[in-house]
Amino acid sequence: DIISDLCICKLAAEDSYHFLLKCPFFNTQRATLINDINPVLLRNNLNYPVNFPSNELNLLLYGHSSFAVTDNKSILLSTIKFIKDSGRFST
Repeated sequence: DIISDLCICKLAAEDSYHFLLKCPFFNTQRATLINDINPVLLRNNLNYPVNFPSNELNLLLYGHSSFAVTDNKSILLSTIKFIKDSGRFST
């Protein structure tokens, strides 16, 4: 049973946006994620953060429609690494 949708940091609801981009518990992992995807962004003439927050979340989850498949795969693998490294969903 889910008792609350409040994140473990108790600052906001735990949703994809908060988990991937805002939760202070994962700042170290987030810094690694941003560092990992920055070369892809720079290669495609974009900077982080990408214009506004919903674009950042979409980029991390779906890639970018103008990027090569290899670049989108790199972003997705970096996001998966963030999730694993966070330990948030470990048993």
